Amino acid sequence: MIPLYILGLLLRFGPQHGYQIKKLLEEQLGDFTQIKLPTVNYHLEKMEAADIIFEHHILHFQAELEWAEQSIRKFEETDQDENESH
Repeated sequence: MIPLYILGLLLRFGPQHGYQIKKLLEEQLGDFTQIKLPTVNYHLEKMEAADIIFEHHILHFQAELEWAEQSIRKFEETDQDENESH
């Protein structure tokens, strides 16, 4: 079942790395189950070996890049708001 949950999250939310998938699993299924990060990474590796997903390391990089871009945008918005208030 865990691989199906992971695939569903990847389809719904796009590229994610293990930690992000774990957070999404907690948000979506936290009332029913707790899935640890090593378990998520284990299933990512198995799905990669079975050619169900490819290069979860690439997904990790893409997710980190998106996170960095969002952080920069938030910083720029905050900085702009502070400059306008002075």
